[in-house]
Amino acid sequence: MALFNFSCRNKKSNNQFAYSESAKIDLPQNHQIHGIDLSHFNGKINFDKIKDIDLFDTTSIKFIYIKATEGKTLKDKYFEGNWKEAHEKGFKCGAYHFFIPNRDPEEQAELFCNIVKLSSGDLPPVCDFESPISISKEKLKAKIQIFLDKLQDNYGVKPIIYTNKKLYHKIFKEEFSDYNFWIAHYDTEDVDQTIENLVFWQHNKDGKLPGHAGKFDYNVFLGDEEDFNSLLIK
Repeated sequence: MALFNFSCRNKKSNNQFAYSESAKIDLPQNHQIHGIDLSHFNGKINFDKIKDIDLFDTTSIKFIYIKATEGKTLKDKYFEGNWKEAHEKGFKCGAYHFFIPNRDPEEQAELFCNIVKLSSGDLPPVCDFESPISISKEKLKAKIQIFLDKLQDNYGVKPIIYTNKKLYHKIFKEEFSDYNFWIAHYDTEDVDQTIENLVFWQHNKDGKLPGHAGKFDYNVFLGDEEDFNSLLIK
């Protein structure tokens, strides 16, 4: 999987945000590949309604990342249903694992790999790290590396790392520079331009989906259609 650095294309913020009646939030109009991420917190999803949503103009939701596992024992109760239905409705899908620092990384990887079966056309697996740091940074980095290596050995593709802006600079910036990143960075017109190999930007956590209660995370892919297709598992 190629590494990407799209920030060089937009050194000055040229995002044009406009209100989306469907999402009930402002969306960056200059990115055409939009997606959401789901977990059990979002409840039961009606994928027929999601497929018919127009975010703006002719732009709809194209990709969905779905929580599969957490720690070394927890399986998201909606994962199998979400995974099956999202594929059936034609979305590009990816799965993520919520990494727990004080749990064994090999056991966490084993849980994820036993549950998530990736195929051609799927998005790379994601290591979601946003937990309070309960161990030393060096031990944490070593554990995350073990987890990432196990996933890469199993799927034959480098995982993507999801984190927030603060943790990227604190934990990942140097030792993990050969990984692609998905960054949560809110209340800004542009994502942090110093982040390298940035593929996804989670720009809002307060979006809506027609026909659904609660709030949803909204994301954009920071490249074009060709870049997106090159990211998919072959």
